[in-house]
Amino acid sequence: MKTKGIKRTNVPLLYEVNYPEHGQVGFLVRMNRRGRRIYKIFNYSIHGTKDKTRKAAEQYAKQLSREFPLLSRQDAGAGRRAPLRKRAA
Repeated sequence: MKTKGIKRTNVPLLYEVNYPEHGQVGFLVRMNRRGRRIYKIFNYSIHGTKDKTRKAAEQYAKQLSREFPLLSRQDAGAGRRAPLRKRAA
């Protein structure tokens, strides 16, 4: 990885991250669903190689996808709907 920043991968919820000045070099799993924000970094220094790090991050991303499936359009819309206001007469 030569460029700094976060780069998407072909796996949902999984990103490649490169911020060496902050100690973040590896993969990132992040998601926002049902009011929960989950953010976890898998560093090369902990898992050893890039392949082992990616495999661990992919397993975690798949686990999160099973625990928090995407909402249907109807369910997502119902959760964001604001309560009705009464009109002043």
